[in-house]
Amino acid sequence: MTEIDKLLSNGKSIENKKLYQIISFIGDGKLKDGDDSFRQFLKNVSNDLLIKYAEDCLDKGFNDSGLALQDIVNEIGSRLGFSIINGLYRGTRNKIGFDGLWKQYDNWTLLVEVKTTDA
Repeated sequence: MTEIDKLLSNGKSIENKKLYQIISFIGDGKLKDGDDSFRQFLKNVSNDLLIKYAEDCLDKGFNDSGLALQDIVNEIGSRLGFSIINGLYRGTRNKIGFDGLWKQYDNWTLLVEVKTTDA
């Protein structure tokens, strides 16, 4: 049983956890490029929890809340029927940075950028 399966198997327990706690349980506890553990977790949560997690990122904030919000917004796009290409958590000089690319069947693409502040 994977870490994600363990978390999801106890529905009530997961509903009572803060998002930063959940992130600390998954993978090595940090959001890193190349580790899709958190993204896989989000694919398996209810819409209500997805909304709660987005609100946690925007209202309370925590270390890497912007990175978590990036994945949450991309998961919402996936549930709306878009084909998603996840961006990097931390851009580099040699790689174009974006939070997500949402592709639609009729050959158009939306470039998504997510921010946790209005500044």
